[in-house]
Amino acid sequence: MRRILVVDNDRDMCGIISEILRDENNEVNIAYDGNMALARIKKKLMTC
Repeated sequence: MRRILVVDNDRDMCGIISEILRDENNEVNIAYDGNMALARIKKKLMTC
C-alpha cells in the first residue's frame, strides 16, 4: 500500500482524486494548501 498526499486548493478535486486512489488500495491524506501539506508531512515523519 502506498501513502499519498493530495494537495490542491480545490476541495472537490481533492475528493475525486482521493476516491480514485483509495479505490486502488492506497492510503490517502488531503491538504488544501502548502502549509497544511507541510504540517501533515511533519506529523507523519514524527510518527515513523
